[in-house]
Amino acid sequence: AASPGRLGRAGQTTRGAGLSERGVGGFLFGMSSGEGVGALDATAAASLLDALFSAASDVHADAAAVLADAPPTTIFLRPSPGGDGGDLETHVAVALFWGMRRRERESRAGTVGDERTAPPPEKQDTRRAGSFSGEEASSRRASTSQTVVVTSRFGLERALTATQLALEIAERVGTDENAKGLLVDARVAPGDSGVVRITTSAYHDARRRDGFLRCKLCGRFVAGERALWWHSKTKHGITHAEAAADAENESRALFVTKPTLGISNDVWANGRRGGSENQNAARGNRARSVSVRAPSDLAAGLAAARRGDEAALAALVSSGKIEALVDPGLDAARRGDARALRELVMEKNWDPLSSRDRHGAGALLWSAGAGHLTCVRLLCEEAPKGRLPLDPNDPKTHQTGRRAYRGRTAL
Repeated sequence: AASPGRLGRAGQTTRGAGLSERGVGGFLFGMSSGEGVGALDATAAASLLDALFSAASDVHADAAAVLADAPPTTIFLRPSPGGDGGDLETHVAVALFWGMRRRERESRAGTVGDERTAPPPEKQDTRRAGSFSGEEASSRRASTSQTVVVTSRFGLERALTATQLALEIAERVGTDENAKGLLVDARVAPGDSGVVRITTSAYHDARRRDGFLRCKLCGRFVAGERALWWHSKTKHGITHAEAAADAENESRALFVTKPTLGISNDVWANGRRGGSENQNAARGNRARSVSVRAPSDLAAGLAAARRGDEAALAALVSSGKIEALVDPGLDAARRGDARALRELVMEKNWDPLSSRDRHGAGALLWSAGAGHLTCVRLLCEEAPKGRLPLDPNDPKTHQTGRRAYRGRTAL
């Protein structure tokens, strides 16, 4: 069979010819000796592709021929555009699903039968394909009612949707010998497209060295233990105790600190395409300077604020363990300095409703979170002429910003 894998200029693998081929998984697949993909160098990317094609062949014995006929624009391996849930993604399952659908349609259209027993081609196609109609390009959304019949090497036939087909391939690729040492995880992307997202060991270890922790439920990396348990609670709806335990276990998990198999030049920091060496170096410096704070740091900061221990609070801020608040009103609310806060609100026209930190929290949330009842009462009961005091039930006083924090209130 023709080799369906080649690396393009943009670091993605597309179908092509003229490659050095080798037998893998019962058919010939190969890679060029050009660029790598994302975190993987060319050799590692070739091994991963071999594992993907071998997994596809395990699910459907004739996968080689189907994938060899895939359109030239088919993306077999590329950096994941979003980055959530993995650093690479593959459309092998997508190409296999739609290739088999196309073959089924062509087979039905070419079948000559007795008109008295065989329905017209249009009706037959409608019954077999569910809601599918028109050109394939306009029908790329595979609904749960659309299936293809796969046949294993042992002759077992099963009807699978695009998502189920992707799940079968994702489960097999992680155990393939060609992918040994290259992968941490392979999972089906949300939705019904059949795209599989992959987290490479190189990317995982680089992110962990930068202090990020990985969610076991969706594969996303977040900045530290506190961010992980908050993500688990708000994104996945699990209980506080379970989320805290998962975050603690992930933070204690061991990972490789030496160069990982397949890594190419500090993969995560410098592996992005389209920039000069200086630009890539700048990106790497920014990535390595990420500040990751532990839940204990925030607890210590709030405890110091509640005690009114400004010296301890200032020391935590200067050490970077808790965030400095540039806005004087927010800083006064956190410290519990009611006198300074009253002066800002009543005399200097400082607006506690519009002033927010980078997470969307205002003075009311800071004073409530730090336990400063005097400041809370000031903000809720006093206001200069022409302006109303804050109402903690008013959505305008609730926290804004990113999804993990949005909607929190002083109450």
